Amino acid sequence: MKKLKYVVCAMAICAALGGCGDKKDEEKTATKSDAVTENVAEEKETTEEKKTTEEKKTTEEKKTTEEKKTTEEKKTTEEKKTTEEKKTTEEKTTEEKKTTEATTETTTQAVTEAPTEATTQAQDLKAVAQGYIGSDANALIGAIGGNLVEVQACTEESAGYALIYYDGFTVQCEKATPDSPWIVVAVF
Repeated sequence: MKKLKYVVCAMAICAALGGCGDKKDEEKTATKSDAVTENVAEEKETTEEKKTTEEKKTTEEKKTTEEKKTTEEKKTTEEKKTTEEKKTTEEKTTEEKKTTEATTETTTQAVTEAPTEATTQAQDLKAVAQGYIGSDANALIGAIGGNLVEVQACTEESAGYALIYYDGFTVQCEKATPDSPWIVVAVF
């Protein structure tokens, strides 16, 4: 701004002096006047360029600010969604826990009652099987059922070794010779 004032003042002085001298002075004054005019034009162009640059910067800053706001809004929206999803998941988990606890309680009651009956029945069958120790294994199978599973003999004393598996206990059988019957020797 100060330069512009100096240029205008210089032009005014040149114009005033131009009328006082001869033609050579007029030509010098005209040349100086033209130079001053060119300087003023250049300064105007520079000022316009600065304004344009400042406008571009301002526009870019506005865009950047808008982009930041948009990014922050997106982050906020995503955080809200994540929070809502967590709450929904926690609610589902709580409901599942309640359902699981109720199911477990019901199952526990059923399991607690059922083994009592099964255990009692197994104990009764085991007592019957113990009554057959020393007797023929086929008689035991006829009384309470089961299948004889033959295994290799562990000792040289017997000709064969077999087991009968029941729920809760096992019956051990042996035969003295290959042609002899299976005899119940132990219940465990």
